[in-house]
Amino acid sequence: MFDLNDVHRAFGLPKTKLPHQWRHRVRTDFAESAELRAGTTTNGALQVHHTWASEDALYAYAMWCDTKFYRAVVKAFL
Repeated sequence: MFDLNDVHRAFGLPKTKLPHQWRHRVRTDFAESAELRAGTTTNGALQVHHTWASEDALYAYAMWCDTKFYRAVVKAFL
C-alpha cells in the first residue's frame, strides 16, 4: 500500500489535491473494495494523517491530480 499523503508532499501538489479532497465515485469504489483506507498515527504529540492506497488506487489518484498524467495513461492504454 502507498500513502497518498506522501505522494502529495513529494510532488508538491496544491492543497486542493490533498487525498481527503478527492471526492469522486472512483474513490468511493476503491474505498468500498478496501483498496483505499484512511487513518492516523500518533508520533508523540503529532498526529499524522494517512490515506493508504493499492497500486490501482494510486494511479487513479495521480490521474485525478494531473490531467497530463491522465492523458498519458489513456494514450498508453490505447
